[in-house]
Amino acid sequence: MAGDKKKKEEPKWDFTKLAVGNTFSGTSYYKATAKSGDMVTTNCAGKDITVGRDILEEQMNNASVFATTEKLSLTKRQTRRAFQYATHAKLTKKPSKRGYLV
Repeated sequence: MAGDKKKKEEPKWDFTKLAVGNTFSGTSYYKATAKSGDMVTTNCAGKDITVGRDILEEQMNNASVFATTEKLSLTKRQTRRAFQYATHAKLTKKPSKRGYLV
């Protein structure tokens, strides 16, 4: 089974099998390396990725907006995230006064 493991450089799935209606998920961390207008160049796992402002504001969290860091277990983090989505059904471009829950 060790030979079945994919190399890091190989894609996680076969793009030729992409179909309308497919759902994607993942957890990645991006470091901003350049900004040009509404586009931000980021580095993620050694690859440069350009991301638009709309995606950054609506789909990504920014750790730099928090004054403190709180370590949480995965269970507690998922519970807080579920609460966040339940109480903020309509997301706006401006963070709430309490800020985003992580």
